[in-house]
Amino acid sequence: MFRLLVLLAACSADTQPTGAPGPVVTDAGAEARAQAARGAPMKVAPWSGPWSVVVYAEPASAEAALFAKALGAAVTPWDHTRPQPPAGTAALVWVDGGAPVGPVIAALGQQSGRGAGEVDVILGGGDAAWTAQAVDRMPWSGVGVLAARAALDWWVEPGSDVPPLAVPLGGAREVADHYDVAYVPYAGSLGDPVLDAALAPTPAMFAASDVRVRTESRRSLRDAGSAPDPELPVQLVQAAFGDQALLSALAATKGPDPLLKARIADRSDDAQLVSGYTSDPSSVVRVVAADRLVHMAAGELRGSDALRTQVGALASSPDAYVRWKAAWGLGRLPGSVGLLERLAADVDVDVRREAAHSLGKLGDPAGVPALLKALGDPNSFVRRWAADGLGPYAARPEAAAGLGSAMHDPAQMVVMSAAKALHREVPIWHPPHPAGVEEAIRLLQDDDPTTRKDACKFLAHADDDAAQDALLVAAKDSDSEVRKSAYEALGWDTGPRGTGALVAALQDVDPDVVVTALDAFRRRRDLPREVARSLARGDSVLAADAEVRLRLDEALAAAGSPPESVGPLDERGLAAFVGGGLLQPGGELTWLVQLARGTAEGHPPSAWQRGVLAREDLLVHLRFSWTDEADRVASHRALRAPVIREYGHPDRG
Repeated sequence: MFRLLVLLAACSADTQPTGAPGPVVTDAGAEARAQAARGAPMKVAPWSGPWSVVVYAEPASAEAALFAKALGAAVTPWDHTRPQPPAGTAALVWVDGGAPVGPVIAALGQQSGRGAGEVDVILGGGDAAWTAQAVDRMPWSGVGVLAARAALDWWVEPGSDVPPLAVPLGGAREVADHYDVAYVPYAGSLGDPVLDAALAPTPAMFAASDVRVRTESRRSLRDAGSAPDPELPVQLVQAAFGDQALLSALAATKGPDPLLKARIADRSDDAQLVSGYTSDPSSVVRVVAADRLVHMAAGELRGSDALRTQVGALASSPDAYVRWKAAWGLGRLPGSVGLLERLAADVDVDVRREAAHSLGKLGDPAGVPALLKALGDPNSFVRRWAADGLGPYAARPEAAAGLGSAMHDPAQMVVMSAAKALHREVPIWHPPHPAGVEEAIRLLQDDDPTTRKDACKFLAHADDDAAQDALLVAAKDSDSEVRKSAYEALGWDTGPRGTGALVAALQDVDPDVVVTALDAFRRRRDLPREVARSLARGDSVLAADAEVRLRLDEALAAAGSPPESVGPLDERGLAAFVGGGLLQPGGELTWLVQLARGTAEGHPPSAWQRGVLAREDLLVHLRFSWTDEADRVASHRALRAPVIREYGHPDRG
């Protein structure tokens, strides 16, 4: 998964719900706990219609009353049992800051009588330690979690005084955005112009001289305006909410910023404009445009020969992300078996698994041989999606035989897909919750590669020789998902063993493993120059991969080395080198590069600038991570604390 916010950090220094919360990992380090919380199983409603919200709280909570009022809801007294909301309803449990976390988790973890809607916990303004504990532990109860105070970190500088009223209002603002429900602006003033624009906006603020006020007021009231604003942050809001005429006007502005082009591409109905963006110098724009193009070809413009040809051309892109988008789109276009067979043999794992999925969606029996071949892929995720793809053909003898063999696959997730395809009882896989390092090491010996993969993350930061030895063994696993997780964990070891393991990872056949190692070198700031030069000029497949080149640039910039001549820099790579003071950019600068240059000159971006960037990062994260909303994993569909932090791997799909 791609993260814009990684650049600023470098510049400035479907699981099943299991019910009861898992044990807290106390001896594997804070990062391991954070990774475990990100992967916590969620209870998420299968619902795509409009949402409504119900607020539960202690009746005496004034903050909860204000939170509910901002959402146009009343407070329902909470009886300390798990709410049972109907489909399309989100039950929001307001927990006052400092309340004991354990009893709340026990109440929310109850198995019986769960409703069809969603349950979210809204954390009041407790201190940092209390919030961190709740954010780490509560998701394991199958709930979404939002830290209301963290919602203000995009508008208020760290250490600044925050008006008490702003905490429940900020939480309500985030809930309203997440569920697309009405937000009732506060009628008074919070004493800060940016907070007022975000939480108590009025139309009069549209004409403010302060770009922050214009941006937040327009976004809060979802008023895009009718003509392009001269400043980019407002233009980003206009692109997010404007009509097609305004999008065309924004696209015609002089040198539109890559982030703006991505927003335009994501919402435009102009096939010619979107298609042009698929060859943009910016990797962000290319992928977002490819995503929109394949949806247009598969949806509103299905049957267009020109668009079909353009989608087919995406299959030859040097961007694995773009080829992955092509694989999704081709699965909706009849007659695409030949292209999908080629993509099913792609060097990138996620392109292969998307191609396998699409061969099944296509409904053409000519794709069965490629799917049967994919059942033997060394990557368990590809085998799982191949079994899914064979589902429509399960009545054919050759497909039934292949699925029967898949029922004995060591990966339980593959067995689940095969059983579903054969209409047999589907076994349930549960993610591991090791209580400590020793148990995590034992899980690395499990036959199931998915269990081995998940066990690796519990060993990140573990200051234990046995843990490091176990990870080094896992780094040689036959399944690249396990290797990737092992290298992710090893990337936190700054000793010579960690360095040697990461250098070895750069020779892996899976580009995502290479990306994982380069990202670790970026964090560590110690990528050896000679190793980088060897990678840049070595294997042609890896050197041609746009994401590998970009991660290489970021790792080099973090290590204080100039770029290798492996291709043109786009705004991500350029921002990394400018932020490190290694390049002096010329000409018109993108906003991202401006922020990076300001950081290099001792002017780090403000909280508000980081917040604007975080909102764009959310769009990019969604488009770089999933094409079909049905493939979006539960832990990333439910409400999460809106804090600026990295997402976990995998990087594609």
